[in-house]
This record gives sequence, C-alpha cells and structure tokens, in this order.
Amino acid sequence: VDEAVYEEFANKLATESKLLKVGSPFNEDTFMGPLINEDAVNRAKSWVESAINEGARLIAGGVVKEGNIFTPTVLADVRDDMNVICEEVFAPIVSLVKVKDFDEAVDKINNSPYGLQFSIFTNRLELTKRAIEEFECGGVVVNDIPTVRFDIQPYGGVKLSGIGREGPRFALEEMTEIKSVEIF
Repeated sequence: VDEAVYEEFANKLATESKLLKVGSPFNEDTFMGPLINEDAVNRAKSWVESAINEGARLIAGGVVKEGNIFTPTVLADVRDDMNVICEEVFAPIVSLVKVKDFDEAVDKINNSPYGLQFSIFTNRLELTKRAIEEFECGGVVVNDIPTVRFDIQPYGGVKLSGIGREGPRFALEEMTEIKSVEIF
C-alpha cells in the first residue's frame, strides 16, 4: 500500500473486513466459509501469531471459531521476511506492506517464489498497464480480489504457484499428451 494512504487504507480495510459474514457456506448471507481442515486453521493462526511476535500489528480478525472458521484477518506493518508473506497462506489473511511507490511495490511482488494471481487497485490506467506487463504471475485482476475467475479463462500461476492452466480448453491442453501417428 502506498505510504501516503497506508494508515487510512489499513483502518478502512479493517473496518470493512469486520462486517463480512463468516459461517456456513449453506447460508445465503455467508460471505466466507470455513478453511478446509483443522491443520489449515492451525497454520493460519500460527503464522498470524508469529507475525505479531515479529512486529506486525493485528488490526482485524485472527479469531478461530468452531467449525474451522478463521475470521478475516488484517495485519499491518508486515515485513518481507515474515512467513505470512513468504509463503502462500491460503487463508483469509491480508498482509499490508508499506511502499513508497509503484516501482517498490513491483520489486516486492516479484521478489517472491510464488506468482498465482495478483490484484492492483487503482484508477490510473498507466499503472494498470505496467502491472499487467511487470507482475510475474499467472493472472492480474484490476480493482477486485485475486480469487475472481471464470472457467473459460486460463487460471494458474508461475514460479512455485503451479504448472499449467485450469479452465476447460487449457486443462485439456495441459493434461493431454499429443501423439503423432502415420499409417502407410
């Protein structure tokens, strides 16, 4: 997050995340359901605790509830060397990192062994174009969360975030071994 708006953004994000309805995916008003299992909950909880012990600020969430529910969590003042940012957490945790400008953000993003989906939130078209060109990832989402996907699009990552692409056409191509046969 740009340092010029960091604190304001962090506070607004924390406020909004506390409004999200977490619970059973069978309830229509549920925004977010449980994590896959207790191990995933324990991993997320331990990474949040580790980040806090190393200097991050918990500004929302971090609460474990019955049924593998891990509330949407926002951590501020996260550093590049913390597990919560060095690994793919696969939990509802937002780690806020302060940057001075777009170039520093690109450097930090690309200095990761992972590259599944990245988002950029901006109203500046030139930054959107640069993100598309410069982010080392499988997909860029503009002004929405990086979990948005449609089956007709190629979905997947680069680096340690996967091999190949999902989506009907792309999955068929990735999972098919083409063989040439000539009969005379």
